[in-house]
Amino acid sequence: MNSRKPSYEDLLLENENLKKQLYSIKEPQDSFYKDYMLFFDIVPDLLFIASIDGYFIKTNKVWTNVLGYGIDELISHDIYEIVHPDDLDETVIAVREQLSGYENTSFINRCNCKTGGYKTLEWHGIISPDGKYIFGSARDISNKIKTDDALLESENRYKNIFNNNKAVMFIVDPITGEIIDMNKSAMDFYGYPKSVLSSLKISDINILSHEEVEYEMEKALLEQKHYFQFKHRLYNGEIRDVRVYSAKVKFNKKDYLHSIVHDITEQSVAELSLKEKNEQIKQHIETKEKLFSVIAHDLRSPFNYILGLSQIMLDNLKIYDYRKHNEYIGIINTSAKNTLNLLDNLLNWTRSQTGRIMYNPQLINLSEIINGEMLSLDSLVNKKFIIFNYYQSEKLELFSDKDMLLIVLRNLVTNSIKYTNRGGRINVSTEIKNDFVIVKISDNGVGIAPEKCITLFDLSVNETTKGTENEKGSGLGLSLCKEFVEKFGGEIWVESEEGKGCDFMFTIPLKN
Repeated sequence: MNSRKPSYEDLLLENENLKKQLYSIKEPQDSFYKDYMLFFDIVPDLLFIASIDGYFIKTNKVWTNVLGYGIDELISHDIYEIVHPDDLDETVIAVREQLSGYENTSFINRCNCKTGGYKTLEWHGIISPDGKYIFGSARDISNKIKTDDALLESENRYKNIFNNNKAVMFIVDPITGEIIDMNKSAMDFYGYPKSVLSSLKISDINILSHEEVEYEMEKALLEQKHYFQFKHRLYNGEIRDVRVYSAKVKFNKKDYLHSIVHDITEQSVAELSLKEKNEQIKQHIETKEKLFSVIAHDLRSPFNYILGLSQIMLDNLKIYDYRKHNEYIGIINTSAKNTLNLLDNLLNWTRSQTGRIMYNPQLINLSEIINGEMLSLDSLVNKKFIIFNYYQSEKLELFSDKDMLLIVLRNLVTNSIKYTNRGGRINVSTEIKNDFVIVKISDNGVGIAPEKCITLFDLSVNETTKGTENEKGSGLGLSLCKEFVEKFGGEIWVESEEGKGCDFMFTIPLKN
């Protein structure tokens, strides 16, 4: 048989006879009542004595302060008359359970105020020893309800902001380093299942040592630092650059760190690239400044020779004999050739730096190119009585840029001539090895200290020295050689000892 919950109307019907006897109810006079009355007007709660059927017999003054009813207005009225209509059914059930001896003797409902509106009350009551009366109290918890509702709303709002935020967020225990909570974005970014991520410590995803992580968390906890840049490890092992903003928050009287993580890997790569480019630009500017300084100095000297000697010859055209004039003309000729070589290198370097020299490979005969270049340098070699040999291993044909190759050969041989003493020796040889041709220019000149060989091709740090007969150079030729050799896919290097000559070697791919 189904039973329904008793309603307010049921209760009125059941107590109709008792209501007729309402005015004959007297206040209890037993010792329980007397003890209860000692606190009646000093307790801040709403105290009352009611008949067993729910009619007020006595109330204290607090009722007036809370609901606005005077003491006389409540007497002879039942409790249900002041209950908010929407709470009547639940109140009836709670009172019946109380009268039936249930241990839970408290309930909450809304009660109407005399001037309108309502207050939320928390009720407590006990039955008198003789079973005739209810001794009870009610406490106004309206403000507490508002506070709790506001707190709940605030918590829900924070949870929504935390859980639904696209930014990666953590709650971390700064003492143990344990990850207390994380949002969905954190799980998506790191790739860990929530069960795994929540079992980790922050040091498990930070590539810093455990001690370093603790040190940084202490800074955040003491509010000495709020911004950090770390490298974090994802579930798949990938390392990402992150920027972390941490602030101290308090939950249940305990301090935690609320951390927001931003992935800045692409930004870091861009910053590094920009830094490298700025450094390259800086080095390029420094190289050009040094180069122009050297060029200006090296151009001035031969022109001074040419102008000075030509002026002497003009002033003494009839005095000097053939031999004297021949000597001066030889010096002028040598100075002019050195100047032309310097200008050629400067022009080629400028064209290379501005992208106007393009690698243009074609089928060439290496032996013919080397022989032709040796003939063009005969005058320089003969002037110092240097023995110049070319050891051809075989007829070599390959794909490369002829003009670049000529510039490389000319600069390397000229460099060897400059630092080889009169009567010395220069050998040029070729060898095929692993799809490359190795071209070697060897001399028995003054040689180079091993530590200088490392920076010999770097124009920004290279310091040039005078040749065996005070020939000058800018260092530009060797730098140009390295750039061109690398353009056609080869390598260049030098092996040397002071006083034992130099071996300059570079490779050329056999195939384009």
